[in-house]
Amino acid sequence: MVDMQAIHDEIYRIREETDASREVRKTLQSIERSLSGMESDEEPPGKYADRIKEVRAELDRLSDDTEGETARELDRLREQVREYEQEDA
Repeated sequence: MVDMQAIHDEIYRIREETDASREVRKTLQSIERSLSGMESDEEPPGKYADRIKEVRAELDRLSDDTEGETARELDRLREQVREYEQEDA
């Protein structure tokens, strides 16, 4: 079972503890803000699933554009988001 806090923790860890590029770090910050908005009920009903799909798509793009340790970490994060989405459905 994956919870949103675990996803936030993983984003923070990738952003702060890996050799992620500036672009990757900025994109992860944006994703984290998006996820925080979902948690605080800023999203209208029905937008939650769309937002999770957008987050997954952005993680897919980032993972494809990176390599090495950062790519592996992003793949793990992407899998956590996918599991969270399936559990929440």
